[in-house]
Amino acid sequence: MFEKGKLIAAIELFHEKWAKRIRVTELWVDEKSRRRGIGSELMTFAKQKTQESDCRMLILETQSCNVAAIDFYRSQGLELIGVLTCDYQNDDIERKEVRFEMGWFVEIDPLCRPDAK
Repeated sequence: MFEKGKLIAAIELFHEKWAKRIRVTELWVDEKSRRRGIGSELMTFAKQKTQESDCRMLILETQSCNVAAIDFYRSQGLELIGVLTCDYQNDDIERKEVRFEMGWFVEIDPLCRPDAK
């Protein structure tokens, strides 16, 4: 996203075709542009791309020490789906920087389920 010719926010998505999911590999909002709903707009864009790509979920990584990011992602409907305790270094727990995987699941119309009657 640009404002007056200046980059103020960006999101990068990667289609993990093998898993039928979209991964947010980068989400950035300029510090001066935060708290204006821009991050929410970018997450809405990511969710739309996830649905348009016929994927089952949107996924991303954050760290246990990044409480602001966790709160933001939860406000966007993502939930904790995985914890990796030695992804960055062997002492992630001691350093209080554990990898969290968070995800948003595309809702499937109950009438489209194979077991629907």
